[in-house]
Order: sequence, then C-alpha cells, then structure tokens
Amino acid sequence: MAHITNDGVKVAYETHGIHGGTPIVLLMGLGLPGMIWHALVDDLVERDFFVVIPDNRGTGHSDAPLPPYLMSEMSDDVAMILDAEGIDEAMVVGVSFGGMLTQHVALNHPERVSGLLLAATTCGVPTGVFPRLESIWLLLKMVFASTTVTFEEAQKLFSHPESEERVRDLFSRWEDILDELPTPPWAVLGQLLAAAFHHTGNSLDQIRVPTRVVTGDSDFLIPPKNSEILAELIPNATLAMVPRAGHVFIHEHPESLLNNIIALREEVELKRSGQHHQAAQ
Repeated sequence: MAHITNDGVKVAYETHGIHGGTPIVLLMGLGLPGMIWHALVDDLVERDFFVVIPDNRGTGHSDAPLPPYLMSEMSDDVAMILDAEGIDEAMVVGVSFGGMLTQHVALNHPERVSGLLLAATTCGVPTGVFPRLESIWLLLKMVFASTTVTFEEAQKLFSHPESEERVRDLFSRWEDILDELPTPPWAVLGQLLAAAFHHTGNSLDQIRVPTRVVTGDSDFLIPPKNSEILAELIPNATLAMVPRAGHVFIHEHPESLLNNIIALREEVELKRSGQHHQAAQ
C-alpha cells in the first residue's frame, strides 16, 4: 500500500483503476479499515472511476497514534493523499464517521472536492439529532466488549430485520478483516471522541458542490432525521431515503449506493459543463 506522512503519522491508502478515470475517495466508518469498501470497488472501476481508499488514521495499515484525533488533521490526511496521487479534485464519499470526516474535507479543503456523498451520517449536535441512548450503549458494547454482543443486538443497531442473511455474512467478513487488521482500542476511542465533538451545522451553507445525502429509513444508530437536516442545510443537496434499510444500507442494498454515486457524477459533470459554457461566453 502507498502512504503519506502527516506530522509524523503514516496514513496508508490503496488505489484501484486507471489514472484519468473519475477520481473518487471512499472514507469508512468508525474503527474500520478501508478494506471494508472492497465489495464496491469492481463496480466503480468498471464505470471508469479511479478509486482511492484511505485507512483512516488508527485503522488498517495506518499508524495508530494516541488520542486526540482531530477532524482537521484527518481532513488534511485526505488532501495530502490527493496531492500524492496528483489529483486536483475528487468526489468524496463517506459513511457514518467517514461521512462526518467528508464534511470536514469539504469545509477545510473546498478546492479539492468536486462532489459529496454523505451516507448514514450527521452534522453533529446540537443541530443534528442525538442518537438514542440504547444505540449508544450498544455501540460502546460493540467497540469495547464485542464478545458480549448478541447477533440480535448487532442487527438492531446496524440493519433492517429483513436483511438478516446478508448482515450475518457482513458481520462475519468484518470479524475476519478485524482479526487480520485489528484497530487498537485507543484508536477507536480517538475516533469516538472526534465524532463526539464533530459539529458542522453552522458551516454547511458554505458547501457549493453537488451533494447527495443518503440513509436507510430504519437507521437505529444515526436517526434518519439527521440526513434530512444535512440535506436542508447544504445548498441544493439531494436527499435519498433507502427503504427497509438500516445503518449499513451500503451493504444491505449496495445498488442504492452505486446508483447514487453514478447520479452524483452526472451532477458534477453537468455543473462543470455549465461553468465551461459560462467561461466561453
């Protein structure tokens, strides 16, 4: 894997596809390595995307420094990866914690972002809706005492009841990946604290790129109302609610994410062609 170094912290990333395709950065959720995105990669490469997948600091092949983990530093990591790959701007897709980070990339490095897809995420409190206490408790059990969590509890937290078979396969895959690339508990804590202090509600009106906000209609971890708020606060954002889907809708209904990525690219290209037309006048 390639890597950049930001203030002494090595951040690893992988690329798929051919330079010259549409650049897209995929940012994964809390405590999970970028490898979780692999199920989507072939579909994107077949559609002429150049895919960049970082291991967020603390996960995968990246260094895991002691906390604090700052969203500003992690957004700089993404910008430095784009520099290393010679990419001026890219579509950025983030799920859950990765969706929070995506907002900071757009706000801290607006010139590097051509379009945003925010999946199952939030702008943070007080503007956003706080998760249920039960969901926070289950998440903490998943992170710090995973052996005590039943499948039923995990399914309630992450998915829709109709997705049982697919989600069992997903949890098995996550377990195998984390056995191979474990995330240290202090790194998970660092990301948790970064998420707890994340708040972009007062700044989202600064975003000027095509944005799609997507969530499952039955997300128990990050209430869907948060996506409605994001879509209201980001100018001209599009909201897509995936039916019969939970927090991991990107795995329950992967076609919904792919279709929204393709639609986002069309919006990015339409905006770019409009700018070129205006410049030619």
